Amino acid sequence: MSTDQTLPNSADSERAILGAIILDNLLIEQAKRDCPADWFYVPSHRRIFTAMLSLLEAQSEINPILLAEELRKDATLESVGGALFLTNLTNGLPHVANLKNFIALVREAHRKRAAIKLAAAIQEQAFDGEDSDAIFSLAISRLDALRGIGAQKRGPASLEEIADDQLLRYELFFKGLSDALPTGFREIDENLLGGGLAPSCLYYIAAQTSLGKSTLALDFAANIGGSGHRTFILSREMSRESLFDRLVAFESGVHRWKLRPGIWEADYKRACQGVVRLAQKPIILDDTSLTVSEIRGYLREMKAKGLTVEFLIIDYLQLLEAEGRRRETRNQEVGSLSRSLKGLAMEFQIPVVAISQLKRFDNREPELNDLRDSGEIEQDADAVFFLFGDKPADGQKFYDRTLKCAKQREGPVFKTQLPFNGELVTYRRRGLEEVA
Repeated sequence: MSTDQTLPNSADSERAILGAIILDNLLIEQAKRDCPADWFYVPSHRRIFTAMLSLLEAQSEINPILLAEELRKDATLESVGGALFLTNLTNGLPHVANLKNFIALVREAHRKRAAIKLAAAIQEQAFDGEDSDAIFSLAISRLDALRGIGAQKRGPASLEEIADDQLLRYELFFKGLSDALPTGFREIDENLLGGGLAPSCLYYIAAQTSLGKSTLALDFAANIGGSGHRTFILSREMSRESLFDRLVAFESGVHRWKLRPGIWEADYKRACQGVVRLAQKPIILDDTSLTVSEIRGYLREMKAKGLTVEFLIIDYLQLLEAEGRRRETRNQEVGSLSRSLKGLAMEFQIPVVAISQLKRFDNREPELNDLRDSGEIEQDADAVFFLFGDKPADGQKFYDRTLKCAKQREGPVFKTQLPFNGELVTYRRRGLEEVA
C-alpha cells in the first residue's frame, strides 16, 4: 500500500453517530457500549466523541454549546472545526432510535485498518529475521483478536426480556423436548439436568491413565454427531487418523487391531463401508490447535460460514498451551485454561466436554480434590465425571467401568456401570451381529 493511500474509513457514519447523539442524548449509552473512541478514524470525530463521554460522566446534557466548552478545556475546539462545526453536525440528519447500522460501518472500517496494521507488523518481523514459528503464532493470536472485535455479546437483560425465551424452553420441556444434547447413554442422560449435555455448560471427564476417558468422550461425539449436530473434537493426545480408526471400528464392526497392514478382504470392505457412512456425519477432528484462542477463532470462522459447531470436546485440558502473561505456577496456568473453556461454552452457547488427568492414587474411588493441577477445574465445571475400575485380566476384552458423577450443578450426583468393548474400543452397546 502506498503511503499516500487513504486507509479504509467511514467518516460519514462517524459524523452521523455524533449528530444522532446530539439529537437524542440517550444514544450515547449505545455508542459507549458498542463503539469505542479509537474506532473513529477522523481525529476531530474522535475528540468530539471523547468530549461527549466526558459530559456523560459529568451527567451533563450533550449539546453543541456544552461540547464547545468541554473542548476548550484542552484547547482542541478549533482543531475540530470550531463551534460552527459542532452546530452543523445535525444538519440533514433524521432522528434515529438505533445506531446499529452506523456502528457496523465504523467497526468494519476499523477492522480493515487493524488488519492492514497487523500485515505491516508481520512483514516487518519477517524482514527483521524473526523466527517463522513466532511470526505465525503472533499472526494467529492477533488475527483471532481482530476477528472478535465488536462481536455481538450477551448483555444484561431484564426478567421481562428473558421471559419469552424461558417460556419457550418450558414448553419444550412439557413436550418432552430439550435444548440439551443427549449423550446416547440412557443411564447418563436420565440423570443429567435437561436430559443431556446442556448449552453453555462445561463438563469434565477425569480418570487416571488408560481408563477410557478419551474413549467415552469420543463415544459422546459419535452419538451426538451421528444425530446431526456438528461436533468438534480437539485431541492433543491422539492423531486424527487414530481417532478416525476408532470411529471406523465401531461403525463397521471391524476390530480396532485389524485396521492395519494385511487387513483381510472382508474386513477391508466393511471398513470402507463404515468410512462412507462416517463421511456423512458432521464431525470435525483437529490434532493441531494448541491454544484456546485458536479454537475460538475456528469456531467463529465456522459460525460466520453458517456452519455453527454445536458440541466441543477437548482432549485433554493439561495438554493445551496457556496464553498471555506467563503464570507463576502450573496451578494458575491450568486454572486460566479451565476458565477459558468455560468462556467458550458461554460465548458460543454450546456444551464443552474436557478431559482431565487425576492425581495418582491406589484402590479407592476418585474424589473432586483428586483433579490434577488446579482446584479451579471443580469450580468452573457444571458437572464432573470420574471413570474407575479394576484393571482387566490379560486378554479380557469385555468388562465394566464405573462412571461416577461427583458434581452436577443444580442436579443429582450418581453412579452407573458402563460396559467396555475392548475389541471395538467403545462403551457403546452394539453387537457384531448387528453390523451389516
